[in-house]
Amino acid sequence: MNIFVMSRHDAIKHCYHRHEHPTAIISISDPYMIYGSKPFISKISNITAILPLSFADADRPGLDVYGRDADISDLMSDEDANKVVAFVNLHKDADLIVHCDAGISRSAGV
Repeated sequence: MNIFVMSRHDAIKHCYHRHEHPTAIISISDPYMIYGSKPFISKISNITAILPLSFADADRPGLDVYGRDADISDLMSDEDANKVVAFVNLHKDADLIVHCDAGISRSAGV
């Protein structure tokens, strides 16, 4: 398994190209944002599965990186972590893309 950490923009671009190796995506969204475009599953791109998650870009209650007040329910939870572990174990033979908006903190942390 190869693991790639990238921005949402780069993950979406990846989905528009042909790839020989199956790839699974962990797609991390911000709970305060509405997104117009999302990565997609297709035979052409060989994207086989997507795990959508949504949590704030913060590691504790208080201001997130955008200056918004995030409470404990906005943060990555133990349930989110368990979903990541199960997803990765289910797709061990695929490459893995982990992306968030910028591809810096949440995706790298996961």
